[in-house]
Amino acid sequence: MRFFFVCLFIFLNLQAFANTPDAISSLHSKIIEELIPDNFREAIDKSLHAKLLNFIESNPNAHAALEKLKPFDNSSFSLDKLIYDSNPDIAKAAAYIRRFYLYVIYSHPAFSFITDFIPAESVIHQTDQTYPESHIQLNGDELTFDNEEIDYLIIGSGPSGSLIASQLAKTKKVVLVEAGPFVKPGSINTEYDSELMESSNQRHTLSGGIALRNGRAIGGGTTVNIDLAFSPLLPSVKEILNSWVLKNHMYTYYIHTYENNFMVLSKAYEWVKKAIGTRTLNYHEINANNMILLKGSPTARPYELNEKKPSGLPAEILKISTVDVFLWPAMTQCSHNLQVIPNLQVIALKQVGNSISEVVVKPTETIDKAYVFNDPHNLQLASAGTYKIKAKNVILCAGAMGSAEILLRSNIPNNNIGKGVVLHPSIGILGIFNQSIRNMEGLSASVYATSVPLSDKYFFESMSADPSFIASIHPGTKEHIAHDLMYFQNIGGFGVMLVDSVSDNNHVFIDSNNQIQVDYKLSKEDMKRFRKAILEGIKIMFEQGALEVFIPSMERIYKDPAKRCFTSYREAKKAIKKLEFKENLTVLSSAHMQSSNKMGNDYKISVVSRDFKVWNQENGQEFSNLYVVDSSIFPTSVGANPMQSIYTFAKIFVDRLDKTY
Repeated sequence: MRFFFVCLFIFLNLQAFANTPDAISSLHSKIIEELIPDNFREAIDKSLHAKLLNFIESNPNAHAALEKLKPFDNSSFSLDKLIYDSNPDIAKAAAYIRRFYLYVIYSHPAFSFITDFIPAESVIHQTDQTYPESHIQLNGDELTFDNEEIDYLIIGSGPSGSLIASQLAKTKKVVLVEAGPFVKPGSINTEYDSELMESSNQRHTLSGGIALRNGRAIGGGTTVNIDLAFSPLLPSVKEILNSWVLKNHMYTYYIHTYENNFMVLSKAYEWVKKAIGTRTLNYHEINANNMILLKGSPTARPYELNEKKPSGLPAEILKISTVDVFLWPAMTQCSHNLQVIPNLQVIALKQVGNSISEVVVKPTETIDKAYVFNDPHNLQLASAGTYKIKAKNVILCAGAMGSAEILLRSNIPNNNIGKGVVLHPSIGILGIFNQSIRNMEGLSASVYATSVPLSDKYFFESMSADPSFIASIHPGTKEHIAHDLMYFQNIGGFGVMLVDSVSDNNHVFIDSNNQIQVDYKLSKEDMKRFRKAILEGIKIMFEQGALEVFIPSMERIYKDPAKRCFTSYREAKKAIKKLEFKENLTVLSSAHMQSSNKMGNDYKISVVSRDFKVWNQENGQEFSNLYVVDSSIFPTSVGANPMQSIYTFAKIFVDRLDKTY
C-alpha cells in the first residue's frame, strides 16, 4: 500500500512537471524511454528531471554530447545504434550520454525501491577547527607572505606537495597553492566525492575510451581515493626502480647506499609508513565481496591501507590523507612559515633566462558548503582576475596531468613534456551470485592478487560499486540492467589493473580549443596481456559461484546481443578473444596517471633531471629553481599503485634538498 501511494505521488509530480513551461525536450524524453523499462518509468519524477537537466547544463561534456545527438532526434532515435555509428564523434557522444544518464538516474533516491539500496546520507561532523593564522596579503596584483621573500612555492597538495611543504616549513618560508577546495579536516567522508575531483570526475581520454580519476582538492588524490598501499619494496617494484638506476634515469643514491641494498629507499619508506599509519588489514575486516578474490586467486592477500581501524561507530571517517598527517599539523604549528591557499590555479610560470621569476595564478570556483574553508585569507580575489606570486624556488607537485599542463601552458622549452604517459588502465568484472554479497558493506577494498606469472604485469584489485556506477557501465539492454539491479545485493566483483607500456604516442597536450587533453591507445601487446587478465578474472568469478558475469563492454562479442553477459567460462573464452578494447564500447578507467615528465640524465629525451629540476632544451641546462616531484617524473610505470612510491620519493627529495641548502 505504501508503494502505491509513493507511485501516485511521483505520478502527480510528473504530470505537474510536464505541464510547466520547462517541460523536457523530446530528445531528453527519448533517452529516458530507451534506458528505463516502462514499468519503472513512473519513478521518474520532477526532481530527477531537474537533476538531469541541471547536470547537463553545468557539465560542458554532457551538454556538448547532447548537442551532437540533436540531429538524430526523430522517431527512430536509438542510443544503442548511435554508439556503433561510423562517425567517431557521434559514437563517442552516444556512449557518453548513455553512461551519464544511467548514472544520474540510478543514483536518484526514487530508484532505491528497485535496487534495495538506499545511498548513505552524507554525514557532516561538527568540527571546532578554525583556519590557522593568515600571513598572506594582496599587494596590488601580487600575493605576498608578510612582505618577506618566499623560499618555496609548492604547486599541488597531493602526497608529494603536502609532505614536502610540511618538512620544508620547519626552517623555510613556504606557500602551497591548490586549484581545488579545502575541506575542513574530519568534517565529511571525502572518498569518491566528485566535487573534489578534476572535471567533477567526468574527465576522459581524447577518444572517450578511458575515464581519468584525478583529485582536485587540498590533499589531492589522497583526499578522494581509497589509498591502497603498495610498498615500493615489493619485488616487482624494486626491479623497476633498479632498472631506472641502471639506465641512468635516476641516481643510485636515491635507492641504495654503497651496495644494491635498497637501504635508502627502505629507510624513507619506513618513515612514510610510520608517519601515515599504514597498516596491514586483519582477515576479519574482509567482506564477502573481497572474499571472492581472496578465495579465488592463489596469489591473493590483504592490502596495506592508509586507513584507521574501524571502531564500529556510525559514519566513521577512517581515511588518512596528507591533510591529516602532514599539512594540517604543519599549518597549525608553523603558520609563521607555511601558508596554504586553496582555489588558486596556476596558469603560467614566467621565465627569465634560466629561472622562473614569478608564477601567474587565477581563482577557481568555490564550493558553497559549510564544511569547506572558502577564502580563508580573506583575499576577495576577482573571479576574472589574474595575480602573481614570486618565490626563490618553485616545486611542481600537481600530478601527471596537472604538472604537464602547467609546463605546456608556460611554454617551457622542452618538447618531451607530456609524452609517454602511462595510465594503469583498469576494467571491472562483475557477477550475479545466488547468495547475498552486499559489496558496499565494510571496507570497499581489502584484497589484491598479482599476475601469474609476474611478467604478465597485471593486478586483480577488490572493489565495491554502487547501483548507479553498475548501471552506467552495464552493457545490457534496459530490461537486463533493471533485472540485474533488482539483485544488486547479490552482485560482487573486482577489477583488473594493467601495468601498461610506455609509448610517446600517448601524451598530454593542449588542443586547438586551449583545453588540456590526454591522447592514449593501448598497444597490441598490452591488449594481449589485458585479455589474458580479464579471462582469468572471469574464471575466478565462475569458480566462486557466479551465475553470470559481465564486463563493461558493448563490443559485438556476445552470444546473446541483448544480454551482453557470460553464463559460462567456455562462453567467455570465445568472446574475450574477440575483445578489441574499442573506444566508447569498452569502458576503462584510470586513477594512476604517471610518466608525463620523465626523469633522466639526458635533456634531449627527458623533462626532469636526476636532481628533480626541469631541463631547458634551449641551452641543455637545468632551470635553476624549477623542480617537479610527483608521479609525472617516473620514467615508466612504477609497477603497482604508485601512491606509496610518490610519498617515498618526496621524502627522499626533501631530505636531499635539506642537505643541499
